[in-house]
Amino acid sequence: MNPFSHARRSGKLVILMVCLGIALSACGDARLGRARALEDRGALAEANELYLDVLADHPDDLASLKGLAVNLVLLRRFDEALPYQERTIAADPRDVQTRVELAFNYLNHQARPDAAVRVFQEAVALDPSPKHRTFLAQSLIASGNTAEARSILLDVMKVDPGYRYASTILRKLEGGQPGGAG
Repeated sequence: MNPFSHARRSGKLVILMVCLGIALSACGDARLGRARALEDRGALAEANELYLDVLADHPDDLASLKGLAVNLVLLRRFDEALPYQERTIAADPRDVQTRVELAFNYLNHQARPDAAVRVFQEAVALDPSPKHRTFLAQSLIASGNTAEARSILLDVMKVDPGYRYASTILRKLEGGQPGGAG
């Protein structure tokens, strides 16, 4: 027997298993397409029902987790969005946007500035843009770490003098005003 024929058969088996896995997963679930169509029409609550239905069958479906997280924030249902935001970032270590949204949820709606700091630090590690670093500084101010916040803001202004939001937050900090939140 040719040793390569066994490898070819094994390779075909792997491909078949992957295809079967995709077919059985939520990736090919028509409910996701319907949910996105509902979102496009502004029917977020109805889209959420479909996402919840998908999650009942596939509890770790990332598209449904993200869809629910975003829609619930848009509906201003921050407490309900929180577990979906947390599950999304746990499942997707590269998702900067959900980290930023979760951190602002902690900061503005959950009264958890220390949790916001931790999540903004994760976002900055993934994307150290002036915007994200300024958001981190805001959460540091809220958590009482004004020295580190000031240092970050000064560095942002040095690196990107055109990013005015950092100077606005720094002026508020130095004037004794709260740092505000985005």
